[in-house]
Amino acid sequence: MTIVVGIRSTQRVESMHITIKVGLDPNIKLYKLVQLHEQVIVEHRDKDGHSDHITIHTYSVIEGVLCSIKSHAAKV
Repeated sequence: MTIVVGIRSTQRVESMHITIKVGLDPNIKLYKLVQLHEQVIVEHRDKDGHSDHITIHTYSVIEGVLCSIKSHAAKV
């Protein structure tokens, strides 16, 4: 049995690769490559944290028929 936890989107990985490729130089030192990689990871982690915060602490504005029930369902 295989359990997969924390799968990341291909789109995020491609974004990281593009960012790293922009900063690459054929003569780059290994420690600079590691620093660049860490910088990209930190930037993506910050963006994800901000998105998570927005998702957790905001609610949709729901109008129309039975809006209170729909609003409660969206919160739950």
